[in-house]
Amino acid sequence: MLIRPAQVADVPVLAGMIRNLSLYHGDVSPMSDAFLQEHAFGSNPYGFFIIAEQNGVPLGFSQYAFRIDYPFAIRNMILHLLYVNEAARGQGAGRQLIAASIRNGLAAGCQKFRINCEKDNTSTLAVYRRFGFKETDSGESIRFDADRALMEKIAAGI
Repeated sequence: MLIRPAQVADVPVLAGMIRNLSLYHGDVSPMSDAFLQEHAFGSNPYGFFIIAEQNGVPLGFSQYAFRIDYPFAIRNMILHLLYVNEAARGQGAGRQLIAASIRNGLAAGCQKFRINCEKDNTSTLAVYRRFGFKETDSGESIRFDADRALMEKIAAGI
C-alpha cells in the first residue's frame, strides 16, 4: 500500500470520496471538483490531503490542518476527514493514513493531535480507541486527543 500526498490530478477521485463519506453519514455533499481544487490546492489551501492507494487504485484519504493554540503557544493538528472505501476497510489503510498525517504534523512542529467521531460510528470508534488516544465525550461526538509522546509512538508504527 502506498500513502502519498494528494495532487491536483486527484481532485475528481477525492471529491467523489468526500461525497461518499457524506452519504455514509446521511448527508448530501455539494462538493464540486472546482471547490476542492480551489480550497485544497489553490494559492491559500485550507488543509492537506493524503491518499492511500494499492496498485494505483485509491483506497481512501485523510484531510488534516494545523492550527496554533495561542494561549499555550503550541502548534496543533486536527484530522478533519478520514475515509476508506468500503471494499478496502479492515486492511490497514485508515491506520496508515492516520500515522502518515501524524508524521506530517510532527514534521511541522505540532505538539498535539485531535480527531472527532460521531458516537454511532462504532467501527471507527474502535479504530481510534486502538491508538490509545485520550477520549472525551463532547455530546453528539467523541473527541480523541494525543500528546506529542503518543504522536511519536503512532508515527513510529506502534
